[in-house]
Amino acid sequence: MKLPGTKILSRARINRHLDQILAYPLTVLRAPMGFGKTTAVREYFHTQRLELIWLSLLGSNGSMAYCWERLTSRIAQRDTKMAGKLLELGFPENPPQQAKIVTLICEKKYQEPTVLVIDDYQLIDCEETASLLTLIVGERVENLHIVLLARDTPCLPVSDLEQRGLCWLVGQEVLQFRVPEIRAYLELMEYPAEGDLAERLGRWTGGWISGIYLILRGMSQGLPIGAGEDINQLLDRNLYSTYDRETQTFLQKLSYLDAFTPEQVAYAFEDSGAAGRLVELVQGNAFITFNSALRAYKIVDLFQKFLQERASREGVEPGPLWRRMGQWFLERGKRVLAYDYLYRAGEVEEILRDLNSMEPRDIQFAQFPQVHKIFDGLAPETAFRYPLATLRHIRVKALSDPPSARGELERHLQNLEAHFLSAKDISENYRTFLLGEIHNTWIFVAFNDVHEIVRHGELAVRYFNGRYSCVVSNRTEFTYGAPHLLYCYYKEPGRLRDTAEFISQHFHILAQAVEGCGSGSEPLALAEYALETGDFENVEINARKAIYQSHFYRQTSIELCATFVLARLALYHGKFQEGERLLEELSQRVSGENSSVLNTTLELCSAYISSCFGKVEQIPAWLRENDMGTGNFMFQGMAFPYIVCMRAGLLTGAFIRLEVLCQEFRKKFDIYHNQLGYIHNDICSAIAKEKLYGIEAGCQELERALVLAAQDNVVMPFAENALGLMDMLRKLRNSQRVPQEFLGRVFRCCEHYQQAVSDLFPLAVTLSEREREILQMLAKGMKHEEIAASLFISVPTVRYHVKNAYQKLEVNNKMAAIQKARTMGLLD
Repeated sequence: MKLPGTKILSRARINRHLDQILAYPLTVLRAPMGFGKTTAVREYFHTQRLELIWLSLLGSNGSMAYCWERLTSRIAQRDTKMAGKLLELGFPENPPQQAKIVTLICEKKYQEPTVLVIDDYQLIDCEETASLLTLIVGERVENLHIVLLARDTPCLPVSDLEQRGLCWLVGQEVLQFRVPEIRAYLELMEYPAEGDLAERLGRWTGGWISGIYLILRGMSQGLPIGAGEDINQLLDRNLYSTYDRETQTFLQKLSYLDAFTPEQVAYAFEDSGAAGRLVELVQGNAFITFNSALRAYKIVDLFQKFLQERASREGVEPGPLWRRMGQWFLERGKRVLAYDYLYRAGEVEEILRDLNSMEPRDIQFAQFPQVHKIFDGLAPETAFRYPLATLRHIRVKALSDPPSARGELERHLQNLEAHFLSAKDISENYRTFLLGEIHNTWIFVAFNDVHEIVRHGELAVRYFNGRYSCVVSNRTEFTYGAPHLLYCYYKEPGRLRDTAEFISQHFHILAQAVEGCGSGSEPLALAEYALETGDFENVEINARKAIYQSHFYRQTSIELCATFVLARLALYHGKFQEGERLLEELSQRVSGENSSVLNTTLELCSAYISSCFGKVEQIPAWLRENDMGTGNFMFQGMAFPYIVCMRAGLLTGAFIRLEVLCQEFRKKFDIYHNQLGYIHNDICSAIAKEKLYGIEAGCQELERALVLAAQDNVVMPFAENALGLMDMLRKLRNSQRVPQEFLGRVFRCCEHYQQAVSDLFPLAVTLSEREREILQMLAKGMKHEEIAASLFISVPTVRYHVKNAYQKLEVNNKMAAIQKARTMGLLD
């Protein structure tokens, strides 16, 4: 008797558990291999009319770039616009990207229930993924539900999410087959359920459906039941050994592919008959399934692992298959998947040939780790054979590696320049083009040195002779994610004016090599200089010029910096609504660019302005809590985010923590000698010390900031911190170390700013003891009913106190109320 291979038992008991999917933002099915997680969910949705997005991670090897590409391709089948935005943003490895992606997902209107199923989630269960999922499910987006199928979830806080009512967990004890279900399965499989066979199968397998299927398959072919067989023995005796040798070899080769279509199998195997063989094989094998969402077949993971072990022992070489699959995806422009397959195949040269193309192509920020991996360990002479690929990698390293790597990168560029200056085996046209690309890439390595940048820019333009770079496009973020252009290059005391004027006279040369990239930077430098030095009459005209010039070449990073200047100027003059309007309009513009770097920059701008408003609750948590690792930003963010973090510390009144942060952050500003960073650092340190140790200690620190700022007449950082500085400034009026004229200008600017913002800071909020008590309980995760029982009051009374607390705190939800109350010191 032949046992059918594709029949599925619908289990009402499991379906009742899965009915909860639409009641929770997140559902987790967690059990070891072979317990039927995928089958149960697929069968359930087969009977439901629901919008389903199915993502299988099998074969991803934990590669986030690979998984993200798979996810976006699934989403693209229903929403190409959202998929495009998510793909450009890349996997959210840092809080700003997470916030942007959560916002993007939450803002979409899901008219009908939409379910995202992630199969084999354990392959990407890292802190970043768990954090993103926790944020999404915490928003309780209407009609959006996530289902995870996993063997284990060590990083995802499932228990915490369960307690908060955000997660429904279906475990192994639920999924395992009970005796009545085994009997029903025997009937479905047309196998005679003689005697106590169902009970014995249950005892032998512990309700493990894959084991039950394999034992029945062997019994149907007359094989005796093997006592104490493990999974590999069951697969071998009851499934694998029943195929002929040719089919076994076919299966072994197939196991090295991820999800695959018949067309892809035929291409990878270089065999037109392979497609038909695959379809025929699937008919009688429950371990090879077709995923309608993927529109591809995949081998169940436990069978795939078994086949790969057999293939390895028998010397089956996967390289040719991976190479062909890589070529398949490369021909279709799917470079993340293509590079992943080709790298596994050891076909680094083919990747290098693609990267060496003269076709204009930026390496996406999210793909930086993949490019690093490709170049790791390559011989030095490879650079001469693939110069454009090498330059693309050097640019990636310059943007993501610490400054200590600069010497090594310069040596690489010097070697390339020397080689192609004397090269005789290439055309003069190509030789000069490569030399132009070398010097254009050198600009990134020479970052923070305006004179070196311009020198290499002039050489690049000379060599290009009217041509444009293909390594760098005009979509590159010219300010590298900093919201302040001058901040990046002002690195010597007393040279701020010289630096601003040099940029205003020479940075146009950089735009000539990259089709307008950086247009508007020259008036922007003058606008920023005028703002920082208090020359307020010349701020707006130059900022407006920068915006108009930036529009010609879609230089959003320049427009962003110029708008930030205008918003800060508006606040200085008390035009608060104008400042908010400018940032709101800018937000819409930046969202259209869909750049993770620009999104981060916008968050920095908005957070800085919020700090000026005194609205600490509007500063993102990653900035308030110093949750920013190196590598999350180009050039490590040039330490600008730490300025915002310090300003948040001032507003929360956590002065001990702020003092420690100021000591540590000074090391961050040392990396690129950011003089404005030093000034902000010393100002914040002065306020912290004054609060902790008295006015004398604060004045000593503030005097250091004034001495440094006086060399360049920098006044704006003092004005924007006026509320915490006025008493110390009065005491320092007769300082012998600070020029009196400069000190007078600082004092006048601070008085002006203090008067302008005084209306922004409301009187202190006072909560009643009961309101405080209830907020404390809400912060612990207690529900209204639990609070009522604990305090011996009614639920409506609890709601009354909660409503009053919300009104006093000027918020409209629990999380905002708890955060603001903590910030204002109203909660322990």
